[in-house]
Amino acid sequence: MTFAAGLICGCAGHTTSARGKQGTPATTVEPSLGDTAIQGAVIPRPTPELVRLSLWVDAGSRDSKIPQIATVAGWIAAQRNALQTLVGPDGTEFWLYCNLTDRSLKRCVEQLRGVLDRSTAPDQAELSLQLGSLAEARRRRAQAPASATELRSLQALLGPEAAGFIPLGSAVQDPGLTSAAIAQFWIDHYGPRRSLVVAAGDLKTADLAPLLDEDPQHRRARKSRAARSVNPGRETLLDVHTSRRHEPGWISIATWTTDPTVNAALVDLFEVARDGIQVRSLSLRGGHL
Repeated sequence: MTFAAGLICGCAGHTTSARGKQGTPATTVEPSLGDTAIQGAVIPRPTPELVRLSLWVDAGSRDSKIPQIATVAGWIAAQRNALQTLVGPDGTEFWLYCNLTDRSLKRCVEQLRGVLDRSTAPDQAELSLQLGSLAEARRRRAQAPASATELRSLQALLGPEAAGFIPLGSAVQDPGLTSAAIAQFWIDHYGPRRSLVVAAGDLKTADLAPLLDEDPQHRRARKSRAARSVNPGRETLLDVHTSRRHEPGWISIATWTTDPTVNAALVDLFEVARDGIQVRSLSLRGGHL
């Protein structure tokens, strides 16, 4: 299932692209079939000695009782392992750049795999730090000129389900953001068989595969990946926001489609007319990462 929208979906974190050269497919790496092995993929890139490594966990803000549990869980896991992260509605990405002139690929993969070590619940210092980051991220989002219209169009498109697509959540729900809730989210969703490692660089599958096999320190996630669908809202909304006089206003339109051809056409349309237009698109649960 695919969703395309001319709005901000609210991913929480900092993102960069991990795509390979256009037309160059990723090579899948199948490790052993044990519970603590991770699936992997290699995206060929002409970048000798520099590899972008990502670990994807197939759980995001739609999988937690309140969205900010998934978000802060990702932020703390990233901080503990000196990684960058991006938390979205249906998945969480952790990544780093590995310079093979300074360290081995094995050490870099081990750093990524540290995300799956959920043996220690967050302490109060970690939680307090991330609560401050959460408040600051919300403040920045609220100051974005188009945020109000984008949120309303998303709510019109998805109805009550829209809340799960805003990883920062709402401040009124923050009392539910506890150390125990974050630890439980890790137990439920952070496991090797619900993870995918992607290596983008001048690598062969044989370089990555041995590093993804069994690790007895990593336990299986308690829950399997949830089946998800999206029920569109009953309302169609074109929301118009006018700002101060002589300043530009904002129009936000949200749309969705399950047809990949239609989705590609929508993205192409926005690309052609992108001067002054912002477009956000994301893939919803309905297959593999």
